[in-house]
Amino acid sequence: MQPTQNVVPLQPLPSHPPGVEPRRGPVAVPPPPKRPRRWGWFVLGAAGIGLAAAWYLGLAKDTTGTSNLVVKTQAAASGRVEQVLRLTGVTVAETASNLLTPQLHGSRSGSNREPAGGVTDIPSLAVASRAGGNASPATSSGSTSNLSPALQAATSRTGTGPAAATQVSTAASNSTSTTMGAEGIGTSAADLIARASSSGPSDDFALILQEVVKPGSMVRKNQIVAEFDRQFMLTRLDDYKASVAQSAASLRRQKADLAVARKAKEQELLAAKGAYEKAQFDMKTIPVLSALDVQRTKLALEETDAKFKQLQTELKFLTASEHAQVRGSELSLEQTAAEFKRSKTNADKLLVKSPIDGLTVMLTTWRGGDLGQVQQGDKLYPGQGFMQIVDPRSMAIDAIVNQADAEKLRIGMKARVRFDAYPDLELPARVYALGGIPKSSRARPDWVKEIPVRLKLEQMDTRALPDLSVAADIIIDTGADDSVVVPSSSVFDQGGKSYVMVDAGAGRFDRRPVELGLANFTEVAIRAGLKPGERVALDGRNTSANSEKKD
Repeated sequence: MQPTQNVVPLQPLPSHPPGVEPRRGPVAVPPPPKRPRRWGWFVLGAAGIGLAAAWYLGLAKDTTGTSNLVVKTQAAASGRVEQVLRLTGVTVAETASNLLTPQLHGSRSGSNREPAGGVTDIPSLAVASRAGGNASPATSSGSTSNLSPALQAATSRTGTGPAAATQVSTAASNSTSTTMGAEGIGTSAADLIARASSSGPSDDFALILQEVVKPGSMVRKNQIVAEFDRQFMLTRLDDYKASVAQSAASLRRQKADLAVARKAKEQELLAAKGAYEKAQFDMKTIPVLSALDVQRTKLALEETDAKFKQLQTELKFLTASEHAQVRGSELSLEQTAAEFKRSKTNADKLLVKSPIDGLTVMLTTWRGGDLGQVQQGDKLYPGQGFMQIVDPRSMAIDAIVNQADAEKLRIGMKARVRFDAYPDLELPARVYALGGIPKSSRARPDWVKEIPVRLKLEQMDTRALPDLSVAADIIIDTGADDSVVVPSSSVFDQGGKSYVMVDAGAGRFDRRPVELGLANFTEVAIRAGLKPGERVALDGRNTSANSEKKD
């Protein structure tokens, strides 16, 4: 059986005359949906806020006709009003010692640092040799020419200056040994000489903090609290110590050599004198001599006379030269000894000791563009403060006061100090000193001047450490101990007369004139018109209507 199908009949199309277009009319567009209006919520919110404000201000009234007001009150107390001036500052140690990096003294050129190998030149010996005498053994023993250039270069620690460079180059050119190195004194000699040359005298005065006690440590007097790197300075000390000993020995040898040279010159002078006297005696034989021998005898007399006079003159110059050389060597020895003493003093300065018993506080320094505490390994400059030793048994407060309030302060005024780090800590203090010259504040214009104030704590606490921020209330004036004290917000003024709103009960307040006493920013003393225990309104806006009804 086949299923039945619903057949929808076709609607006939509208007929139009042939050749005539059908007339097109306007098409109806449905209107856009209306957006819900939300301003009603704003109206409801504003109404709610208005009702809440009306309730808070006491504008809503109950059906009985009485006002439903909320008035804050406080009972008048019996006490004392203090007029204070609050300052801010930091804690400092009254007894403290700043430790500075040592200032090292000494020759930066390293003069006379190397031990001398001997007297390099003795002019008196050269004079003696030119005079015809034989050179004394002191000539070879007192000259450094017997030392090889390689050995001289190897024994030089500083290796600075043209002379040292010449010695090294000469040693290198003259040496042909490959087993003993370029200088002939070993393969590692060149490395040692290069290291000694690169570390010049400036490294001796570098201030690198090598050891330092921990911040906050308690130290005793004369205890070592910091040590700077002393390696180069101790090496310098050893060099000058050896140089002093060698210079003293060289001076003694120089004096001996000069004495030998002088004796040789004196012997030569005696020999010349004897030859001159013999030539004078030979002149007596002229009558029996031939003409040729007579001329020879006269020439011999003239020659011995000239030589004798020349030696006499040379002996004078030799004596002056000897004194000059000895004096020069003595001055060089004194300079070397002075450098030795400076090096010893510098080595001692690099060990910093505490001058007092106290607590260590590290100062700050710039490190890589950032400001931080001085620590081990820092390279400091001479005279820089790096540590402070403070005595925690005696602390003070450094504060500032505005120039307008400075006239209120007097030395000896009492104060109360509160610590920001310890809110429960309060210590008594007194004004100890006032600055005589005002200064400009960094955070304010230049015309706003401030005066420094120092307060001394009268009671100590172990938590009172240096550099803590505090607030100090300096007591300017105090009232009577049994005064009636009310908050400043409960006192009102009208026409130059002060009054308070006293709670009379049943939601009513009486307007009562009072006589004011000492006042501060929060409290005021009542001399007359109010008794302790009476409650006063803290806000007079909601009590005006009641007071008018009461009147």
